[in-house]
Amino acid sequence: YYSFDNDVTVPATQAGTDAWDIKFRFIPFDQTGAIFQKIFLADGAIFLNSPTAGNAAGKTKGYVADTSFMLVTAVGDDSKLRSDDTTKGSQIITFNGFYTYNPTARTASPNPNKTLVVRTAKGKYVKMQLQSIYKGKPLVPAMTDPVGYYSFQYVKSDTKSFK
Repeated sequence: YYSFDNDVTVPATQAGTDAWDIKFRFIPFDQTGAIFQKIFLADGAIFLNSPTAGNAAGKTKGYVADTSFMLVTAVGDDSKLRSDDTTKGSQIITFNGFYTYNPTARTASPNPNKTLVVRTAKGKYVKMQLQSIYKGKPLVPAMTDPVGYYSFQYVKSDTKSFK
């Protein structure tokens, strides 16, 4: 659990509050890749704190912009922002599109042309780029690299502009 408003990780004991904005699921290392596939392809690995994501106190909304992190300069129309949903097919952050899968190496890398845009519980705006899901943030991940170590960068603003 992570709070963009306070720039800190939030203990799981506060999962039922609006103290966090984004949740990154733990992914145990699995040589077969079955757990990885279940979490990323079926269950979802990253969620915003929204009532439809299982937390009635959640107020975070967002969308995925189809452009690179550096090119996102403003939030735009609030109608794009929506509550996250854990229902397959309704999630804001899905594997297809947000990640690029390498079938030869059996690895996944964040798509550099996708940026998560968020309005936090306290009304601040954030653009976030996921940089890696592997321990040590390797430039070229290997199938044996431990997964579930999320690296990301973000910019926060009091307005809809990120300039």
